[in-house]
Amino acid sequence: MTGALSRRTLMALAFGAAVAPRALAQGRSIVIPLSGDMPQIVLPVSIEGRQAMAVLDNGAPVSWVDLSYSNVGPLLMRDPSTGAVLTASANAPAEQIIGRVRRIRLDSTLQIPTLQAGDLSGVSGANERRISALVGMELFRDNVVDVDLSAGSLTVTSGQAGEAPEGGRSLDLTASAESKHLVEIAVEDLPPFKAIVDLGSATPLILAPKLAARLGLIGKRTPATHLTTMAGDGGSRRDVTVRTGSLARVRFAGTEFTDAPFDVCELPSGEAAGEALLGLPFLSRFDLRFDLGRNRMWVLDTPRANIAFDRNLTGLQTARTPAGLRIIHVADSSPALAAGFSVNEVIVAIDGGLPGPRGLQGAHAGQVMSLTLAGGPTRNLTPARFY
Repeated sequence: MTGALSRRTLMALAFGAAVAPRALAQGRSIVIPLSGDMPQIVLPVSIEGRQAMAVLDNGAPVSWVDLSYSNVGPLLMRDPSTGAVLTASANAPAEQIIGRVRRIRLDSTLQIPTLQAGDLSGVSGANERRISALVGMELFRDNVVDVDLSAGSLTVTSGQAGEAPEGGRSLDLTASAESKHLVEIAVEDLPPFKAIVDLGSATPLILAPKLAARLGLIGKRTPATHLTTMAGDGGSRRDVTVRTGSLARVRFAGTEFTDAPFDVCELPSGEAAGEALLGLPFLSRFDLRFDLGRNRMWVLDTPRANIAFDRNLTGLQTARTPAGLRIIHVADSSPALAAGFSVNEVIVAIDGGLPGPRGLQGAHAGQVMSLTLAGGPTRNLTPARFY
């Protein structure tokens, strides 16, 4: 996810039909290493025999491969009536395109055939590494899936082995017609509500505007904004500015979290199942077992529950370009706005050095940063809490 919404909002094209994964033998488990130290959970896979990296996302109804998977070549698409090869295009009608099957293989026995393809460049950018696939709901549908960030591993077990893990707390989930699973949460001292469980979302909590208004959260927080990309019908994309704020308390899975960021915006396209979305920054505070076929999940406590939530302390959002970090949004009420930064300015140096891989991420409150802009001017910026 970039900004408020999950990376599904960045996909340019979908076509074909979902295909169930080849099942594991009864009772068999496989263990896959994963990386959870990025905005999303990343795991190694192979696609048609080539090694690749994929994002894990139970919120995606189907799995995806990138349209321009460079290790294999562009996805082969043909007009079914003429057989003519078609160029990948976000505007091509889905029903007029067929694609060559890409098999996302997690090990020698478990693979996910898929005809879904999309533009995953935004996912790659958010994770600062090439992401060539997205492993979606097919993996969870017939298996029990353990996401153990403490051990850095993903364990997939065929569907009959759904025993409770030692020390785990069971949560009932509500399944929707859109293949979403919802869990009960509560904010402040307000009545509980249901939120979609989404490992693929890098935003802690998204509230639809109607829900935020009903809970009385709009107008009670310091006004702040950030930019995100949302998907529309037919794979269209548009940049939108969303409101953001902080909650004094969020209660989930028997645990109370304090000072938690949230966004107010419409949920991603196709998320009609709920009025809220609970993302990885909350879910990753536990080790998890998903048994979605039985509409339940278990959470196991970890020390990560007490870690403060990351938040933007500068008010700047940037996009990496060959020239430097181009400013794409300046948040309302932010230190960057007060310091005079504006959209389309390009940052070429931070404290005299080239911007590193993390850019402005990791800035500490109170530190004075010297930002050099293209053309020579230097401007100071002091990060601080502003929402």
